[in-house]
Amino acid sequence: MTRGPLVAAAGLSALALLAALPSAPAEPPPGALSPPPARPARAAPPANPAPPANPTPPAKPTPAKATTPARPTRARADAPRPARPSATAFPIDLVAAIAPEPGGSRSATDAVLVGRSGQLYLPAGDLTWQRRAAGGIAVDVRAAWRSPDRPTEVLAASRRAPPFRYRAATWRAEPLTSRGALTLSRTGAVPALAAGRQIFLLDKNAWVRRASAGGTVSALWAASPRSLLVATRDGGLARWDGRRFASVRTRLAKGDRIELLLGASPRRVYARASSGAWIRVDRAGTAAMSLTPELEGFDEDAAGLAPDGALLLAGTRRAADGSRAPVLARADGNRLVPWDAAPPIAAGDRFAVVWSHPPSGEILIATASGAVHLRRKDGAWHSGRVLPELPSSRGAATACGSAPARAR
Repeated sequence: MTRGPLVAAAGLSALALLAALPSAPAEPPPGALSPPPARPARAAPPANPAPPANPTPPAKPTPAKATTPARPTRARADAPRPARPSATAFPIDLVAAIAPEPGGSRSATDAVLVGRSGQLYLPAGDLTWQRRAAGGIAVDVRAAWRSPDRPTEVLAASRRAPPFRYRAATWRAEPLTSRGALTLSRTGAVPALAAGRQIFLLDKNAWVRRASAGGTVSALWAASPRSLLVATRDGGLARWDGRRFASVRTRLAKGDRIELLLGASPRRVYARASSGAWIRVDRAGTAAMSLTPELEGFDEDAAGLAPDGALLLAGTRRAADGSRAPVLARADGNRLVPWDAAPPIAAGDRFAVVWSHPPSGEILIATASGAVHLRRKDGAWHSGRVLPELPSSRGAATACGSAPARAR
């Protein structure tokens, strides 16, 4: 019964001997049952201890400091503060217009405007377009079509595959059997798409591969599955008849490739080269187009077709006082001539859309920032606007959108 106190006394004697040695460790041995009585400093501190000589800031701020509004700013002074998104900072960047749904369209004001990230602006009356789809495409849209087979769907393309489709209020990326540089036709009777060298046509609302070009496609135009014009990056131009390609001489300088093809019929298609030069393509061949002296210094912003299928350009030309005057230029045979004075545009803005409505004879032009101008058949101009905000109601997204599609 006396072994317990003897063991404890022996342990205390051993601790005393170790404490007397200069090389002994400062901490108690792991086998000690209780703190040694010779170290009272480890007892609990008094209720109000004196502050140390060099106090350290408390881990938690006092209530008074916590309510100081400037404290978070000082804490982040060495780090940049992220900018707060603004609903009004560059809210609009138009790139295209697509035709209204078939049936019931009486005016160019029924067109749907498309933004750079897939935003869709639908007509809201009184020359106003209301944003109805938030966009969400992660790359810059270059061209768009309304699906001929499903009018509530919109097709869009950027510079690289894949293409996109707007369906059920959502943009979705569409897989292709080919990858690479992407080109979507702007006009023509049939939507045509090229990924690298592979050419696809829309057939029963699906992209179906039809041909393989001799090089990477830079522009294309389709009247039917058996009537295509295809331009390649090496400067070539060829016709496809459904079975084979036939080369077309362009008369352009070597290395000057075609980047845009516009036309309403195979009898009259217009091609713009990377140099800015335009040529006219018909069944017989090609012919160079020239600017008249009145268009000296003309800077082209956007291109489209007039109601009769003629080429129509929107841009600015140098005025007599040295300023830049907005003007519409039109194709007249193999010449580009001044056609009409365009409405003024704001400094730093540019024309982005030229679109016509053949049944009414009206022409719609729009700037990148959302200024819209309608030219009636009698030549009178009327101005409208694009509203960048989405409607506040939850059901504002329409079938012709708010969920994003991402390409990467």
